[in-house]
Amino acid sequence: MVFSSVLFLVFFFPVFFTVYFLFPNYLKNLWALFASIVFYIWGGSDFFLILCASICVDFILMHIMDSKEGNFRLILALFSVIFNFCILGYFKYADFFVENWNFLLQKNFPLPKIILPIGISFFTFHKVSYTIDIYYKKSKPLKKISDYLLYILLFPQLIAGPIIRFNEIRDQILDRKNLENWDNRLKGLIRFCIGLARKVLIANVLGKEADKIFSLNEPELSFFLAWMGILAYTFQIYFDFAGYSDMALGLGKMMGFQFPENFQFPYTSGSITEFWRRWHITLGNWMRDYIYIPLGGNLVSKFQTYLNLWAVFLFSGLWHGASWNFVFWGAYHGLFISLEKFFKSPKEKEKKNFTKVLKVLFPSIKNISRLEISSGSAPTYSSCSLRTSIRRFLMRSSTFSPILSLTSTSGFPTFKSVTTFVLPLRFIKMFGSTGRSLVAFFPDLERILSFSMLFLAITLFGSIFTAS
Repeated sequence: MVFSSVLFLVFFFPVFFTVYFLFPNYLKNLWALFASIVFYIWGGSDFFLILCASICVDFILMHIMDSKEGNFRLILALFSVIFNFCILGYFKYADFFVENWNFLLQKNFPLPKIILPIGISFFTFHKVSYTIDIYYKKSKPLKKISDYLLYILLFPQLIAGPIIRFNEIRDQILDRKNLENWDNRLKGLIRFCIGLARKVLIANVLGKEADKIFSLNEPELSFFLAWMGILAYTFQIYFDFAGYSDMALGLGKMMGFQFPENFQFPYTSGSITEFWRRWHITLGNWMRDYIYIPLGGNLVSKFQTYLNLWAVFLFSGLWHGASWNFVFWGAYHGLFISLEKFFKSPKEKEKKNFTKVLKVLFPSIKNISRLEISSGSAPTYSSCSLRTSIRRFLMRSSTFSPILSLTSTSGFPTFKSVTTFVLPLRFIKMFGSTGRSLVAFFPDLERILSFSMLFLAITLFGSIFTAS
């Protein structure tokens, strides 16, 4: 079940929040947990018992660890972290490992063909965060296993994040009375609608256009179409991920949770490093705090710092998916961030100019590694990069970039949908950044009716545009 599905919008969403708002505070966590379990089982019940068993193991281990000191405490923490990553490795990377083992040894071992449990990459990071935060005494373990289950299974962040560290949400799980009010609920509804529009009206349409272009044979693939395909795919990824994050933050806010921001218009960044501070922010923060800093961060030699960055992005690539495409994707990011840091010097103009070239090349080329492009098509894409410098300059604005990239005749349906919906969404986002409450201009009844109609309109128009 995904947030943009009819099942979620028409049934799950209204039923859950109607009951949630009517329940007294002491029952809300239990209702949210029950709904999250239903949400998870609906997507795949095969692994639910395994997930619950692993959660119970962690819960017991952390209570034992909290009462211990010294080496035994460290052993329990290491066991918990290794235990969780072993589960992730088995389900996510077993096929990848056997496939490469067969290739290297010229063997023919059968692939396990293991089905991936829903949200395993995200809830593994949540469980590891719980262990590490308690080990370093940043937080105390939760007393009720139902509260810990809620932290792991809370449905808004289960599918696509954001990755919420335990010390960020512990107090909200225990008590969020002050955050539960109608103003926050309506702000959350607005945020959810914006995310739904980004996903349904923009990302889905861009994805269809990108698929059409990538399905063309090489003789049909002109220079312009090739790059229009890459740019459409690039912004499909952005609006898809950012849309899901907006919906998750909106759902959380309606429940009284304050989830951390996950995307901050990354394509307006002035550098590759800044891009990663704006893109999938919670993943970057997790990698920084739990991998990069323990490896020494930037407090070691420059060479070791570059190796640390490389290791973090290789790990990030593998976390995204079990294929060499994602390994290359991580290596590409690590290489270019290392190069940017190496050449970063305000005193030397040549190095500054080289960094500008990196800024031009990075956002579009980085997505090639995430595509299954045939060997005949890949050179067509990679050879065009330097010739897009002027276009990349025009693409700097996150408002107009999708419009500028989709002005051909073949992209006309996409152009219509993007011009119709991106600008209002951008206006709402800019209006919200001024610190004034958008919903405060409407009386309560009008707010409820207005945003309910907006909610239905997005669903209706989304189905029309997707069908066309």
